[in-house]
Amino acid sequence: MTIDKLAFANRLRQFIISKNWKNKDLAEALGISQSSLQSNYLSGNSIPGAEILFNLEELGCDIIWLISGKDSRVLELEKRNKELELQVKDRDARIEKLHITIGQLIEKTEARLNKIKASKHIKEDEEDEETKARYERVRKKYPINLDEIKNSF
Repeated sequence: MTIDKLAFANRLRQFIISKNWKNKDLAEALGISQSSLQSNYLSGNSIPGAEILFNLEELGCDIIWLISGKDSRVLELEKRNKELELQVKDRDARIEKLHITIGQLIEKTEARLNKIKASKHIKEDEEDEETKARYERVRKKYPINLDEIKNSF
């Protein structure tokens, strides 16, 4: 990755303004001369080394922003957003699997219920036949004419 030196210089100027400093104030805080600050870093001729960058960070400058132009907080939020998107995709996949599993369970349960209903109908039919057979046995054993009984009252 190449660092745009002029963009770096512009962001360094923005940092100075945000602190309500003058170039001289930053140079003193960094322990360098004002002419060095101006000729090297504010002119866009070079990028400071690690020690100056560390000192800038100590002064409250977002070094990621200074170098790349991207706010480190925004980068952190973007990273967190990607993590959350992955979590949502994972959750959605698990939910889909649960829906499939629940659907399969519902289908199996319905199939079992249909079998139970079918066997219950068979049993009811068998019970009806059994009841009719019992009724016929009782009628044969005790022949009663229901019409005669009705008329007697």
